[in-house]
Amino acid sequence: MAQPQPADREAAFSLLFVLPILGLLSVFLLALTSTHRLEQRASANRVDGVRAELVAEAGLARAIALLTEYELREPISSLHAPWAYRRQDARAFAVDFPLERSRHPSFKAGVLPSGQVYSSSIGSTYGGGDVCLLKVIDAASKLNLNGGSPELPSMLDALGRAIRDYDERRADPADPLHDPEWLAWCQEELRLPLDPIQGRGERILALRDSLGGSFTSLRPLEALLGVDEVERLSHYVTLHSWRDPRYGNRAPVNVNTASWPVLVSCFVGLEAASPLVPPLNDAAARAAA
Repeated sequence: MAQPQPADREAAFSLLFVLPILGLLSVFLLALTSTHRLEQRASANRVDGVRAELVAEAGLARAIALLTEYELREPISSLHAPWAYRRQDARAFAVDFPLERSRHPSFKAGVLPSGQVYSSSIGSTYGGGDVCLLKVIDAASKLNLNGGSPELPSMLDALGRAIRDYDERRADPADPLHDPEWLAWCQEELRLPLDPIQGRGERILALRDSLGGSFTSLRPLEALLGVDEVERLSHYVTLHSWRDPRYGNRAPVNVNTASWPVLVSCFVGLEAASPLVPPLNDAAARAAA
């Protein structure tokens, strides 16, 4: 048998030395390629994010211009106004239905081939264009937590009960307020009727006073009421509606745009000038709303 020559040994040794290096280079190349792809994806996401912000800002500016123009021409609020955010059957204002699933957003402008509705279209980066959805809500349709009404604690207690009853009524096929598509969404989200106040109106006002006399956000309420409760409540209360300094900083409610729970809260305890007419109780307030 022939013995391996020194040159063969050196070649074998070189091969054994080079193979691991080639393996490491291959791993390095794969890592570099993966990093490059991730960076490309991150850059594309960043660009899309900036585009989305610009589209949203443009849509908001357009909505403000259209809203100003319409309100100067038609100062009385109406369900049929172009800014109205309506529920799926367009028979009433939508209160807590998610915007991304809405068929009747504010300033509805059209429908994409995919079936997605939109409020404003700007550019055409993608096939369907750069579009946005708008939800305009009348702040005066809600109770102002910073309002100066002395009845606000009892109104908040009544509002909580009315929110729970409103959810129950919208889920009842025999009720005039029944909303089947809202009910389907609630069932998907496991969203049950809830009184977010539970008689804690006085404590809400005490918390407000401890914060200097006004709320700047609803976040402080989460410790008192709970996160889910504050989310439910947020559709019926505001911090930003106009307050009348001539009447103790009270915040009037627009009865043309207010939801059923807000109307009920305004009517509970309402008194007539005559002592022969008792204040409205919960049942009478519900009937009036």
